[in-house]
Amino acid sequence: MEEENPNIKGQKEESSYHLSDDDIGDEDGEAAENSDNKLLGGDKMISINLLDYRKLSKIKKDFKLKEEGLLKDQFINIMLHHLPEIKDKVGLVNSLNELFAEIDVNDDKHLEWDEFSNYIIEIGLVRKEQGFVDVIKNYKQSEWRDTIKHDNDIEYLNYFPHTKTLIVMERDNKRFKIYNMKNGKFEKEVKGHTGAVISAYHIHERNLLATSSNDLSIIMWDDSSYTMMQKINSPIIPIVLMYYENILYAGGPEGMIYYWNLQDNSSRIPQSNLLPKPKDFNHGNKAVTAMIMISKLNILATSDLDGQILLWNFPLHTPNRKMTKLSKGIYALDWSDSVGCLFSAGLDRAAYVWNPYVNKHIYKLSGHIHSLVGIKCVPDTHQLITADISGMFKVWDIRTFTCIQSFNVPIAELNAFAVTFPEKKIIAGAKRLHMYTYEEPKDQNKADEGIPLMVLYNSLYNTFITAHPSCVKIWNCSNGKLVRVFRNLTQDDITTIQLDNKKRKLFLGDSKGRVLTFKVKNGSKIKKFKKHGGEVTSLIFWSDSKYLISSSWDHKVHVHDDSQGGEKGSIRFDQIKHRGIVNSIDMKEEGKQLASCSDDGTILITNLRTLRQETEFIGHEGEVKALKFLNPHNCLVATDLMGFFYFWGVSPSNMKNTLLLKIPNKVTKDTGGTDTCPVRALDWDNLTSTLYCGDDLGNIHAWNISILLQKLNKFGKKTDESDSDGKQGFSKYLITLLAPNSDFAPKKIVADDMKKIIEWKAHEEGIIHITLLEGLNYIASTSFDYRVHIWDLKGNRMGTLIVGDDPNWNVKIDTQPRLDALRKEAMCLFEESKLKSYEKIIDELSFMAGPGSDSDDSDEEVDKTKSIFAKLDMSFPVKDKSPLPRAQPRSAKETINKAVNNSSNKALNNSRIETQSSRIVPPRRSLSNLGKRIISRK
Repeated sequence: MEEENPNIKGQKEESSYHLSDDDIGDEDGEAAENSDNKLLGGDKMISINLLDYRKLSKIKKDFKLKEEGLLKDQFINIMLHHLPEIKDKVGLVNSLNELFAEIDVNDDKHLEWDEFSNYIIEIGLVRKEQGFVDVIKNYKQSEWRDTIKHDNDIEYLNYFPHTKTLIVMERDNKRFKIYNMKNGKFEKEVKGHTGAVISAYHIHERNLLATSSNDLSIIMWDDSSYTMMQKINSPIIPIVLMYYENILYAGGPEGMIYYWNLQDNSSRIPQSNLLPKPKDFNHGNKAVTAMIMISKLNILATSDLDGQILLWNFPLHTPNRKMTKLSKGIYALDWSDSVGCLFSAGLDRAAYVWNPYVNKHIYKLSGHIHSLVGIKCVPDTHQLITADISGMFKVWDIRTFTCIQSFNVPIAELNAFAVTFPEKKIIAGAKRLHMYTYEEPKDQNKADEGIPLMVLYNSLYNTFITAHPSCVKIWNCSNGKLVRVFRNLTQDDITTIQLDNKKRKLFLGDSKGRVLTFKVKNGSKIKKFKKHGGEVTSLIFWSDSKYLISSSWDHKVHVHDDSQGGEKGSIRFDQIKHRGIVNSIDMKEEGKQLASCSDDGTILITNLRTLRQETEFIGHEGEVKALKFLNPHNCLVATDLMGFFYFWGVSPSNMKNTLLLKIPNKVTKDTGGTDTCPVRALDWDNLTSTLYCGDDLGNIHAWNISILLQKLNKFGKKTDESDSDGKQGFSKYLITLLAPNSDFAPKKIVADDMKKIIEWKAHEEGIIHITLLEGLNYIASTSFDYRVHIWDLKGNRMGTLIVGDDPNWNVKIDTQPRLDALRKEAMCLFEESKLKSYEKIIDELSFMAGPGSDSDDSDEEVDKTKSIFAKLDMSFPVKDKSPLPRAQPRSAKETINKAVNNSSNKALNNSRIETQSSRIVPPRRSLSNLGKRIISRK
């Protein structure tokens, strides 16, 4: 689903859980119970994964019985009938309830077939690069230079992350060199072999370095002092070494693989064992060139010069799978846990991607024009590095198998390369070493490379949403980790965002006046609205009438109608006009009044019921930058560039259209004394009568204005008097429409009525936006210093939204009450569903639909439904023997799923590759020329 997109640094979004056969139809099985637990964990899209196209065609038939769409209870009843049985039906109803709400974003309480089918297509197609958390940057040549003299060409490189050392071996050299990659300095040259050193492997569990030579020996060295600890005589030339769980492997000529159990202490020198060579499952007489352990699957992968890859079960060393042989030899293997793929490279000009459950390669990485010398996955990233003998390097994104960067090393011939991590560097070996360093994202300690314009809290998904000029980012409130990034939402810079009342839609405005809406869940576009003539500055959503209101640099405020479906929203009213840029808008819920402020120094109050202008507030000495209704009170606060707060009375108060109080925002200067400072960010907490403000010096301050509001409520009310005859008298006003210079306001509402509770230095630069978290004692702020901080109401920083993760994240939000409420609602819906059978629902729908609607499934109908699956990049269970047409995969997981589904082995369809990060075995050696020379020497 849309949550399956990968993220950087091990950051992952929520993933859909695909049920296996064990999970379905097993009322008492443990597997079913496990799947139920996942359902209860909030997996909302599980119901979609239980469908195939034949079931979908029957569901379509039921949908079509009611033209205006199904109600929620009808939808749940129909889906429960068509979906397979699972143990926790309440959990499934919970998923279906969420699914209904997710599709019915317009909240019209009906679900039509087109909405349902489009959603299924959408969740398969939305997985684009825009959802990826990280964007792969470029590698550039390092200023570091290799000053050490090398006797011959460098033919072998291996980097050991645990000791931060690089092993360098040269052609026909009995010694090997050690480089300390912490400082890039050459450490020492180690001698001990009587023949040319050809391979190495670091056994970090034992603090040993194993090296092999064509003198038929393997030597164990202490990995800090490089003193010889043990020498093992090998029956073969150990071309390649590999170690896993106390067993040391060596691959050699004629397809032989020997291994030694290093835990066997019965003899000083461990006994050699030959890996079996079953008939039709061996490397023949071809040299074994690469080995790698896929620890998650307990599989040993080996390759040879004939292009064959074999997978062995560990530790039994029995055959697992024989991959389809390539036409040219393989010299290097590597494995990525993040996508569950095996990669190979060799004499071919392309690298190959393999799924351990599928015989044939699932993808081919083309682009090189010469034979490859190696392939390396960069751990904890989505980067794959390939290089050919000409010195051409390519950096691939393994989520999409697309080439991100190509660059040439200025050498005659490349023999080997290595990749360091976590400091991402590429080291190429030829006559000497060449280093290329990764251009790390500059936003690791920031929310983004672009200024954070706004931060919103989404209580539905327990996430923060930050808007930046080029993207919108979603963050997990529980740990502060970046979950998702939506890029390319609009053609120009994003300027503002807003959520709807259901928290499922995100409205967006850009610098060219576009107003759009997207789904929060996956970033898919819903509709666009009438365009402004300039940058959109503010958005608010009126839930009662489903109006979206936008303001802009074009001096206008638009009222859009979002109550209908479709791809284009209608305009309700566009005649609210200022004489300058409109900076901010806000709405008074009870009175349905809209306030808009402008650089012309005025505030307009518009009645949203009549769409008439009620009044204009004049009196600000500078551009008005922010305003806020103090709901539910009849008061509006506004701030301007002169650094003043203006409190205005609004209808229906008797003090409407009155300037109640004008007070400067005084701040202490670094040089001493005080000065006024403009405020651009406001938020209001009615429960505590506290106004929160963020100013241009990076300060957040909280003001208690309860006394001011008490006076307003008292003096703003009408009093009725009756005459002596008992007849209703006329209303007397305690105050009339007072001018700003009236003597009344200073006497009744004074500066002391606005008391500063707390002030703290929140940012190094001016604050752009603050938001009080709904129902929580936290406040979030954004600033020109590129930071997004979360504070408690006492000014203690609880966390910071940064790409590199905040280790001090301490935001505590209890989501259990909401989960309990959802569960309770699902139980009620399930009980209701039991009161009316599926057959009764269909009878009622058929009666409403009229005669002729209850037709059997036709081949044409099935074909139409199959076409829906043809548009998906998802792994749906396909029960038809003939493969369906599929869209070109966009990600590694999708490619794997495609290959699995098209496999002739039905059991493969239920196999899933776990993709948790773990230790990546150091990459294998490239043997483009060396392999033949080693064999010839024997």
